[in-house]
Amino acid sequence: APLVDSDAPPRILVSGAADFAMAEVTHQAFAGAAVAPKIVVTDRCDTPLALCRWFAERACFEIETRQADIFDFGDAAGFDAIVTQSFLGNFAPEARLRLARRWHDLLRPGGCCVTINRLRGARAPATTAFSDAEADAFVARMGNDLAGISDLLDCTATELATMARSYLREKRSFPVRTREDLAGLFEETSFELAVVEELERADPGKPRPSGPTMPG
Repeated sequence: APLVDSDAPPRILVSGAADFAMAEVTHQAFAGAAVAPKIVVTDRCDTPLALCRWFAERACFEIETRQADIFDFGDAAGFDAIVTQSFLGNFAPEARLRLARRWHDLLRPGGCCVTINRLRGARAPATTAFSDAEADAFVARMGNDLAGISDLLDCTATELATMARSYLREKRSFPVRTREDLAGLFEETSFELAVVEELERADPGKPRPSGPTMPG
């Protein structure tokens, strides 16, 4: 159902997009609703935005993509909801406060933020990076995945491996440690917590991710 009492389509912002998954989930959440939402996806990289446009075209719904750093992103109309997944881990704790404030400023009165993020535990390190062994495994898996479509690529496997290793050397994550850390972030930035749920009580995740992970 629409998130606000208005005949106008609700405006939903997907803040950060590794792929088209959050755009798909947002679209599906309004299946059968009387009014289709206005979905805007923003990311500083155009690759996930291109994936979102590709998916929306094939799934026959409209979407707007805007390439921008979230701290520089602005929208005069505001949003009824902001949705995101595993986005907080890209920011050090002091930057997360700025991020939550930016989300708050982008919302219309009565709007809401819906996010999901792994909790790594109180003893999780402040930051994590790929080890050499993890980078080797990542590059090897990528090579296997691309082996069957090499004729579709405009660069060689060696060039791709070099780019991947460069990316992995620079990649850093900043684990969100506890439920209290997550809740406190929003409480400090004028949000009212409506629902805080732990989705995987039996599996709190590992203190240190070994590359892309799902549990926790």
